[in-house]
Amino acid sequence: MIAEDIIGHKNTIYGESSDDENITFNNVGKPVKLDGDGEVEKEYQKFAEHLKDNEWNVGTGENICANKSDYKRADDINSLYEDENKDAPTNKENKWKEIFGSDRYLKCKSKKDIKTVKVFQICRWNHCDYKNESVYDDGLFIGRVQINMNGGKKRRFLYFTADYQLKK
Repeated sequence: MIAEDIIGHKNTIYGESSDDENITFNNVGKPVKLDGDGEVEKEYQKFAEHLKDNEWNVGTGENICANKSDYKRADDINSLYEDENKDAPTNKENKWKEIFGSDRYLKCKSKKDIKTVKVFQICRWNHCDYKNESVYDDGLFIGRVQINMNGGKKRRFLYFTADYQLKK
């Protein structure tokens, strides 16, 4: 589900409503806001770029497991999209937090149980996290979802292509 959300919304802008008429994609595929003269006023991050800079996880340290007193009964559970934000990526992160952070679907037994999403950028030039001479795109974003269960004894990883930017 997390990989589908990232892949399905790879061209959405993080933190800004796509309803703004002055937002467009420049010649290298980056979302930008133009001023009245057609000049770039602001550059935005796409969803994969945001996740590259900001790893998503459920809790940290002592708060990694949901508090049992915060559990909701079935009749108290509201829609995942009750508190919608102006952008799809923030809504998706809130959905992940509600599903994985509430301990309803994947139980958390100890601090070794983790649920994280990390995106890595690979390219052959120096501006990326990882250099690889066989990648000719400007940026290849590889996503990793990691879930540790049963006190960290059982680990599951999912790697997927989150996004790519062609080199022109």
